Amino acid sequence: MKPFLLFSLLFLFAFQSSFAQSNYKLNINHLMNGNKLIFKQNNTSWEGVNYNVTRLQYYFSNFSFTTESNKKTSRKDIVLLTNGSTDYYDLAQMSLDGKVKEIEFYFGLDSLTNHSDPSLYPVGSPLGFQDPEMNWGWSAGYRFLAVEGVFDYDKDGSPERGFEYHMVSDRYYSKLTLPVKEIEDSNGNKILSINCNVDKLFQTLKFSQKAILHGAGGQCDIISSNINTGLVFTPNLTIDNKEVDSKNIIEVKIT
Repeated sequence: MKPFLLFSLLFLFAFQSSFAQSNYKLNINHLMNGNKLIFKQNNTSWEGVNYNVTRLQYYFSNFSFTTESNKKTSRKDIVLLTNGSTDYYDLAQMSLDGKVKEIEFYFGLDSLTNHSDPSLYPVGSPLGFQDPEMNWGWSAGYRFLAVEGVFDYDKDGSPERGFEYHMVSDRYYSKLTLPVKEIEDSNGNKILSINCNVDKLFQTLKFSQKAILHGAGGQCDIISSNINTGLVFTPNLTIDNKEVDSKNIIEVKIT
C-alpha cells in the first residue's frame, strides 16, 4: 500500500502544480525623451517647440500571451485603462506552461465594446464612467487615447496654449505585438514590461496646426501612425529583478 500511496501523492502534487496559477502584471514605463515622464515638466518637440503633458490615458484590450514553447493563450476579457502616472497593472491569473516571451494586445477597444453603454459596467471597471471622462457617447464610443498639455504657441520659450488630442473612432483599433522578458517580483508576481515613448506620440505632429481635436483625422491620424509603426510602444528587455518595484500597482477589474 505504501508505494501506491506515495505514487498517488506524487501524482496529486504534479497534477496540482500543473494547474497552479500565477498573477501576471504589466509594467509600462512611460518615457519622455528616454527619461521617466513627469507631468507639467517642459520638453522640446521634434520641431523645437517647448511643451508639457498634463494628461495621458489610453486603452489596451484583447491580450494574448505566447510562451517560450510557442503556446499561445488568449485573454480577450482583459481591458486596461492606463494612466501616464501609473507603472503597474494587473493582467490576470493564469497557468502557463513556461515563461512568456511575447505579448499581443490591441490599442483601443473592439467595435462592440467601443459602442457599449458605460452605465452597464460596475463601479471601478475601466469601461465604466471615469473622471475625467473616457466615453464620448454610445454612437461615437470611447476615447482610445486622451493626451493633453500646453505648448509654446508664441515661441517665447514658455508654453502657454493648451492642446488636446482625443482619439475617438473604431478605425484606431490596432494590434500590437511585442517581445517581453518575464521576471518575478518578491511577491511571486510575474512581471511583463514594455515602454511607452510619450514624445513619439507627437513625432511629425505640429501643435500649431490644430491644437484641439476630439474625434478622428488630422493629428489623431498622425498619432495612430506613430503607434502602428512601432515608435510609441516598444519592448523593455533590460528589466531584471533588481529593478522591479510593484508597489505602485493599479488593480484592473476584468469586465
